Amino acid sequence: MNDAFWLNRLLQISLILSLVVILLGAYTRLKDAGLGCPDWPGCYGQLIAPNSEAALSKANSAFPHLTVEVHKAQTEMLHRYFAGTLGLLILAVGFLSFRARKMIPLPIILPFILIGLVTCQALLGMYTVTMRLNPSIVLLHLLGGFSTLSLLWICWLYMRKKPAPFLFFNSGLSILSLVSLFILILQIILGGWVSTNYSALICPDFPSCQGSWMPETSLASAFPFWDLHRVPDNLSLDARMAIQMFHRLGALITFILLTSLSFCIYKQSATTYDPRAKRWLKRLALVLFILLITQVSLGITNVLALLPISIAVLHNGVAALLLITLITINFTLYHARR
Repeated sequence: MNDAFWLNRLLQISLILSLVVILLGAYTRLKDAGLGCPDWPGCYGQLIAPNSEAALSKANSAFPHLTVEVHKAQTEMLHRYFAGTLGLLILAVGFLSFRARKMIPLPIILPFILIGLVTCQALLGMYTVTMRLNPSIVLLHLLGGFSTLSLLWICWLYMRKKPAPFLFFNSGLSILSLVSLFILILQIILGGWVSTNYSALICPDFPSCQGSWMPETSLASAFPFWDLHRVPDNLSLDARMAIQMFHRLGALITFILLTSLSFCIYKQSATTYDPRAKRWLKRLALVLFILLITQVSLGITNVLALLPISIAVLHNGVAALLLITLITINFTLYHARR
């Protein structure tokens, strides 16, 4: 078995682990465990979250002004262990890619961008703790996780055969898919901003907000992205409502665009004579539509059921699956043009 074989296996494992890290990050945020360990990279000065009486005594001595919450500390360290393992796997991906660079179709720049991204993620993980969950830093950390998954997926797409080189290029479909990807990324950013500013339950009803279709909001103060000294819960009620309503508007636009894209891909399959292309396009359209309906349902359930953790974590996971589905569509159409 050659380097290309092991590179494929490492990419597959890294993809699964990257999705797990995203889900664990969401779970850690929702359990309010982001500061479960007040230091970094250890936890209360230890490599393992304190649990035994001796470890708890040592933690209390090192941090006498804090109360050790064992469950939160364990949750935070579990996230760090998985993220650290993912970082090591990505280093191995970079090493194998460089060694097999003349035998694989993967652009060698991509694994090294991944290594740089993971390094930035480690720094953001540290700043998340040292800057006390500053919303902008937490958002960047979240987006770094989605970016890592996306780049790993692109690497894997390059390593396998081109998904559908037999497709004819359709400029209209290509533009729609690119715009849809851009809008989805903006919606993921908005969703992350909702979460990091504790705005998910500011409107406990749907589709109205606190009984009003047009609530009083403060859009001007809702997006202080550049304030790196702000704590996550100091925005006004009006600002949080603005964030939530903006996210809902983004969800509506995203739903319309992605539904249109799914319909157009399915329509394209009807005019395609190659049976492989027809199956591929139908599969893409179906997966995109199912994920979209699932994501909208999860978003509404989050509001009406008052943010159950399992549903909120799944909401993050499906967003990640939607992202890599749209990347696949754009990748496919890009290679159809070549």
